[in-house]
Order: sequence, then C-alpha cells, then structure tokens
Amino acid sequence: GAGVLFFAYGGRQLEHFLSEATTAARTFRAHNPQLSIAVVTNNATVDAAFTHRIAPRADLLFPGDTSNGGQNRTDGFPRQWLTRLYYMAHSPFEITWALDSNVVTCTPLAAQALLDAALHTQLWGWDIAHASQHGQGNMYPHNFNILFKWSDATSSLMRDWLLLQMRRGVAYDDQKTLLIAEVRHMTGAARRGVLHVGKVSAAFGAAFYAYDPRTFRLDNARVTTLLRGTTHVIHSPNVSLCALFN
Repeated sequence: GAGVLFFAYGGRQLEHFLSEATTAARTFRAHNPQLSIAVVTNNATVDAAFTHRIAPRADLLFPGDTSNGGQNRTDGFPRQWLTRLYYMAHSPFEITWALDSNVVTCTPLAAQALLDAALHTQLWGWDIAHASQHGQGNMYPHNFNILFKWSDATSSLMRDWLLLQMRRGVAYDDQKTLLIAEVRHMTGAARRGVLHVGKVSAAFGAAFYAYDPRTFRLDNARVTTLLRGTTHVIHSPNVSLCALFN
C-alpha cells in the first residue's frame, strides 16, 4: 500500500528528532485516522501514532558530522543521511512519502487522499517526486519531502544515490547527490530507460527559504514558493503555523 515514512536515529540527537517525528506523526494521525505511518529509529519504543517501527542495524548508524562544521546548524547536532537513504530503499510501502521529522499537516484527510490517489495512479506516471528548492535556476531537490513508488527505476536510482553519497562523504549534502543521480537516470546514462521526476506541489510541501540566497539580509527575511489554496503540509514543527498559513 501507501504510507508516510519518518526518520529519528542516532545518539545524542535521537531524543530531539524522535520528539519532532512524534509531533509530526500525531498531526498526521489526528487528520488521517487510517494512515500507515512508519518510523526508522533505534529507540526501543515509539508513540502509538506510528503503525510501523523499523529498527536500523547498529553498523548502519554512522556518527555523521561530529564537528558540525559542514552543516552550521544552531542546534549543534551531528547529521548524516546515509542511514536515511539506505532505509528509504527498504521502505515497507509500495508508495512512500518520506518526510523530515520537522513537518506538520494541517488539513483533515488531505494526506490520505494524496496517498490514495498516488497509489491508484501509480504516482501519476512519475517514478519519484519531491519538493523543489526556491531560487534555483532548475528544479533542485528539497529532500524534506520525497514521494516515490517502488519499481526497477527507483531501485536503480536509490542504489546510484547511495553510492554517490558514500563517495562524497557520509555527511555530504544528500540533495546534491540526489540531483546528480536523477540527471544520470533521466538521461538514460545510468541504465536503460528514462527516470520520470515530478514535483510535490507547494500545498503539500510549504517551506521557508532565504529571501535571496545570493545575499545576506539583516532582517533574515524568509519567503515560501507560491501558494495557491489550502496549505496541507508545512516544513516546520510549529503546529500554530497551520492557522497562519490558512
């Protein structure tokens, strides 16, 4: 079937990300009572909002960027996405909606309707779709929000993406490596056939971006991509933003 997949793994960062993922899952569960929701976590227990707990192997829990030099995050938590990539490729669902832990959903039954439609249409003919970064000349992946169907095409893509990430480094930007892997598969350079890549609409992937990525503004102005109609999913752990957006 189809379901949502969250990630909360690691050492000292585990509690933080599991708390975020639990908040996110509770908003999805409250609005979508029948939704399948999985989480990849090395925590022994999970909230009842999750229907599946996937325990990562201990040897796949890499320490990541322990110096935090590559990420410049205010929370100081080390990050790495190799564990995430490996377990995305082992999703229990035919149609998977892989989301960052710091998201909320705002609208009753919207997530269920999206996944039901994706399953019925086999993802509308796409192999993978994701949110897109603001301010890029082309469609640059924003990996907080990835929707994909399981197929030979996505299996080949995931393998290429994982190997590229390993070559670049465990804590390297996984959005850049996804872009490279997608281009290789869209042109047929990596395999027979062509990968079909779609875009998750802003209604299901509203996110804040710098006003202008080329300059620094003292007011730290933030914008979203153009939003039309109701906003269903927001890239923020702040549930109160649902009322503000809508």
